Formats: sequence, structure tokens, C-alpha cells
Amino acid sequence: MTTPTLNVFIDGASRGNPGPAGLGVFAYTTSAAEPYFALGCSFYRYTNNVAEYAALALALHTIIQKGWKGPVHIHADSLLVVKQMNREFRVKDPLLIYWHQLANRLRSHVPCIITHVRRENNTHADTLANAGIDQKIMPAEDFEQVWRSVIPRSYWPHSRTTSGNIPPTQTSLL
Repeated sequence: MTTPTLNVFIDGASRGNPGPAGLGVFAYTTSAAEPYFALGCSFYRYTNNVAEYAALALALHTIIQKGWKGPVHIHADSLLVVKQMNREFRVKDPLLIYWHQLANRLRSHVPCIITHVRRENNTHADTLANAGIDQKIMPAEDFEQVWRSVIPRSYWPHSRTTSGNIPPTQTSLL
């Protein structure tokens, strides 16, 4: 019996660009009605492009954490991220260079295909990203450690919380 393909849909959102950002990741094997995992969280104040890369990094990190060994197909509505990850476009933005490096480092542990999908076909991930912003769901601590190990401190947000209250940590939004 062959292992099914893990279909992973990712989306980053930013309200203000830069502004409050969110990440959404939705993964399933045979049916979207039965997700393998679904994650949404807020992601400080960043541009949409950073949020898109962070969503990719979150997806790859989660796949590694869950120990998935089968084929992986990542679908993203950011043409920039898809083309940069597939080496069709150069990465010029200084901050995106670091996110690109992180995504490639994680991708070395998750052989995958990354393709573009139209926004209207990425609604699950979009909903999760926006729910993360609206509900102020913070990223899981292990993901925080992963991205902070690569992204220089000068690009970090000013604090872990956004309002003095400690918001809930990233959860599965199934």
C-alpha cells in the first residue's frame, strides 16, 4: 500500500502591510473533510510576504514534528513565495532572505512540491490565518524557537504579547 500525498495549503495574512499578521496551515490526505492538521495563529506585525513565508515555515515545521514520511504537496496563493522557493525568482528583500533560508532549511527535511493555487481555492488556510489574527492566538513556543534561531534579532517583534495579557498559544482550529 502506498502512502497518500499530504496536501498542505498555506496562507499568510497582514492587515496594514505591515500590520497585525496571521498564519494559516490546512493539511489533509484523502479528504479535506478529514484534516491531518489545521493551524491558525497571529504573527505580530509583519508584511504579507513575511507572513506567507512564516506560514510555509510553520507548515514544514509541523510536518517534521508529526513525522510525516510520505509525499508532500504544498499549495500557496503567494506567487512570490512559490516562485522564490522554486528558484524562478531571486530573493532581494533583506528580511525575506532570512525567511527563505529558514524555509529551505526546513524543506531539506521535507521533500515536497510547492505550487501556486488561486486565492479562491485556498479558503481553509485563509480562514485559519484570519482567525489567528482575530483571536490573537500566539504561535507555539517550539515554532518561536525555530524561526528566532534564523531570523536576526533586529527583525524580531518588540514583545511576545500584543497587549500585556498573555494570549492563548497556537492551537488546532478543527
